[in-house]
Amino acid sequence: MVFSIERIVDNRRKKKDATNESLFLFYKKMLSIHYRAFVLCGQSVQKLSRLTLTYFHRTMSSADNKTATKYDFDYFVIGGGSGGVRSSRIAAQHGAKVALAESNKLGGTCVNVGCVPKKLFCYASQFREQFHDAQAYGWPKVDFKLEDHQWTKFIESKNAEIKRLNDAYEKTQKDNNVQIIKGFASFKDQHTIVVDEKEYTAKYVLIAVGGEPVIPNIEGREHIITSDDAFFLEKLPKKIVIVGKICFFFEIVANRIRESLIS
Repeated sequence: MVFSIERIVDNRRKKKDATNESLFLFYKKMLSIHYRAFVLCGQSVQKLSRLTLTYFHRTMSSADNKTATKYDFDYFVIGGGSGGVRSSRIAAQHGAKVALAESNKLGGTCVNVGCVPKKLFCYASQFREQFHDAQAYGWPKVDFKLEDHQWTKFIESKNAEIKRLNDAYEKTQKDNNVQIIKGFASFKDQHTIVVDEKEYTAKYVLIAVGGEPVIPNIEGREHIITSDDAFFLEKLPKKIVIVGKICFFFEIVANRIRESLIS
């Protein structure tokens, strides 16, 4: 027996028709698209960080004492996602008095309802196939059925990991002297922000609220869920229709279909 990935893949392709091969090509393409999107996202956050660093180096160092004592904070960030968290932390590291307002969990879409849980979903879908392939590498035969998967247990573990990351984000912010204000922030005027009826003033304000999916007011909307909701489903749906080009959902679906092909 030849112990190689190429041999295993070749054997499988001989057993599957052209549709199966197209699925693997589709899956590879989706991974490529997701990688490019991830790189672009990372570049955007790095650019924001460089701009913040340059900006505070020039402005905070030249601010006089009268300006510094006029406001509660030098810099107030609305939104605790990837951009807001990093920008506020870097500003604080360079001497600014910083506050960060977030009405939900720290980490934004990526940590809570995006990249991180998506990867956990993908990993969960791949283990069954990996156990199946392990036979060729000398491991005992272990074959699971799709029904053997404990969805509730997986969701609980996923939630625990996300909470760990939320706590890590919060600790990092506090360790860098960023004051975290939990609540929904809105403007009263150019330099005044209101969070849960309490007012804060700041010389500079960064709006880093991101976005969220919206369900249109159409007939049948009670059957619609958003990409956020998908990570908290009580049961794994057998059928689903996806509207849009969200990369991580293509990965999840591709893995789900691939799992069914080895049944």
